[in-house]
Parts: sequence; structure tokens; C-alpha cells
Amino acid sequence: MGSRFRLLRETTGIAALDGRKLIVHIPAGAEVLFTGPFDALRDESPDRQVIVHWNGKAILLFGCDIQERGILVEGAESAAARG
Repeated sequence: MGSRFRLLRETTGIAALDGRKLIVHIPAGAEVLFTGPFDALRDESPDRQVIVHWNGKAILLFGCDIQERGILVEGAESAAARG
């Protein structure tokens, strides 16, 4: 399980592919799945990074980006991991 967030604005993150780090642009309207502890999003540190799942990839985002650009989505199942 986890918490699903719908991004209201495009958000940039980092993904790893074949040992390389790639910049990933997650479009506005996309849903991401955050499986970490919810308290990690409330961390006072603006540079705290968290892992979300989107489009079949693990993406590293700043927690503040999820707070400022996303809204929590209610419901049981999601297409968050597919994009």
C-alpha cells in the first residue's frame, strides 16, 4: 500500500537506469505512490528526499515538492505506478 498523490504541477525528480542517474519530468495530473512513512513528508528540512513510484520507476523527489505540488488522493487502487 502507500499514499497516492496527484501532482498539480509538473515536478522534476531523479531515477536510476543502468547505473546512471536520469532527470525525470512527472507531468501535472500524474499520480505518484509514496510508500514511506507519512511523517517523512512533514520533515522540517526542505531538502529531505523521498522515493515515490511512477510509470514503473522509483523516483527520488523532494518531500516539499509533494507537499507543495500534490494533493492526497482518496481511494483503494490507483494507476500511480503506471503513470
